[in-house]
Amino acid sequence: MLKKNICIINGETRGDYSDGYVAGAEKRANEIGYRTTVFSMLSFGMVDTNMEECIYSYIDFDDYDGVLFMEHSFAAHKHIARSVEQLLRENCKVPIVSVGSSDVSEDCFASDGENDIEALTDHLIVVHGCTKIYCLGGIQNNNNHRVDGFEKSIAKHGLDPEECVALYGGYWTDCAEKLAKDIACENIAMPEAVVCVTDIVAFALIKALFNLGIRVPEDIRVCGHGAYPMAFNNLISITTFPVDTSGCSAEAMNRLHERITGEKLPLKKIPSYSIITGKSCGCGSQSPSNLRFRLAESEKDELQNMYFRNSKLEEACVEACSVNDMKTIMKDKEYLIPDSEVVGLNLFDSDGELMCHYLSNSIVTGEGKPVGKKHLFPAQVALPENVHNYHVLPIVYAGVHYGYLISGYADALVHNKYMKRFCRCLALGCRVLFGAGKTNAIQVRSGEETPGTKSADTVFGKKNDVMHKLGVDQIYYFEALEKHVYAMTKNGQYEIEQKLFELEEMFADRGFMRVSKSVVLNTERVAGVKPEEDRTCLAYFSSQASVRVSRSYAKEFRNKMGI
Repeated sequence: MLKKNICIINGETRGDYSDGYVAGAEKRANEIGYRTTVFSMLSFGMVDTNMEECIYSYIDFDDYDGVLFMEHSFAAHKHIARSVEQLLRENCKVPIVSVGSSDVSEDCFASDGENDIEALTDHLIVVHGCTKIYCLGGIQNNNNHRVDGFEKSIAKHGLDPEECVALYGGYWTDCAEKLAKDIACENIAMPEAVVCVTDIVAFALIKALFNLGIRVPEDIRVCGHGAYPMAFNNLISITTFPVDTSGCSAEAMNRLHERITGEKLPLKKIPSYSIITGKSCGCGSQSPSNLRFRLAESEKDELQNMYFRNSKLEEACVEACSVNDMKTIMKDKEYLIPDSEVVGLNLFDSDGELMCHYLSNSIVTGEGKPVGKKHLFPAQVALPENVHNYHVLPIVYAGVHYGYLISGYADALVHNKYMKRFCRCLALGCRVLFGAGKTNAIQVRSGEETPGTKSADTVFGKKNDVMHKLGVDQIYYFEALEKHVYAMTKNGQYEIEQKLFELEEMFADRGFMRVSKSVVLNTERVAGVKPEEDRTCLAYFSSQASVRVSRSYAKEFRNKMGI
């Protein structure tokens, strides 16, 4: 009988190899007698999180025996990881173990990939006879284990280190595009092969080379790392190496158990992985395709998509006239969340109290049952013994928090895109039902000021001679250009009446800071930071938007971002 509980803080599920960290932690936790509760956001591939990070403020750490912080999963939202770390420092008194780099725990686990990249480089040298190879990706002096594997292989085979070099540029695809242009313009000698630190970078490099008339693998052979789904695309499959994410998180779970109980568990036997060859290196697909499994997954996916199309879930949520209608929708449409044993719906009422309105056919009538502060279920609810793992996702629309959806699973797995889809439909229905003014959710970040002392939430900006009301949280940065000041957002730029120094003072408590003479930047919207050789750095908001942080402000900016 499971009596203990582990809280897993996850950034987002992405449908790639990184989801194995959560599944591996769940499986190991269940094996040694724990239930798990996973808190995560919905948005993947989006810089704008829609304030879904509110989900982490619902955690009552006193309810758990330990916390597994999946810092690695916040790769696209490092600023949120820093906020979660602050939350842990201030409120968490139980043991913490981190998967990824974090200063909230003395125990940090990560899959470094050194041996994987070494094996890929060996493959290019031994099988394909390459003697001029580049390693692309990573940030110099920042966890460069994969580059170490590349250099280890080069030294082992006695190749010229001046011909085989590591090119640093981060994990963004722009480093691949830059390398392709440099090769095409002969700014750098054309290599025989390139080993990329992720499949994402490898795929971006292949596309960029193709657009410049350079063929893969005829002109340049390319390898990736991680066994992302994109590596198995139908255009040009990528030679890659899988990552033992589940093994890494299982070891982290072992360590967390040791810190909780003092009992040291034996190390998990690491499975043997090998290179998955693809067309990008010239081998073609020589590994087992597991066609039966892929066909089964494709059929299951198509069937679930058909269920969603026929259910008209979004229309039903939009047409809901009351909370009772929402409960009826849950009862009728619960089948759209596959593999779940338990599904629960908690919403805030008009007084800001959290109410459980639906829980696997147990709560479907009346006004719902109150849920204690920062708890998931009403106190009187008896949870099924066979449900070992719970996943909690926020119901948020346009930054307004309406509650959250819970799904419980008997086995160790990761909630899929269908649960995300269900949450988004519910959020749209809540927006129509309750309106945009519902702001009684729990505060997102510890230490946030009360509404009475906080600066304004909006600012007016002019675009095409029309005044628009802009939410401050949606602004990337303010910039002074030719005696005018503009607010930059994902929808373009808006002219602002205030001076730049006035905006800096007005919104200092909202995460804005000056990063150059002409720019005041919203640190809460920064998705990534790329250091430059001239001691400046680039702050990324999306793949299309970035701003340069000048040298005089770079140190303060990095401290603010926690890097």
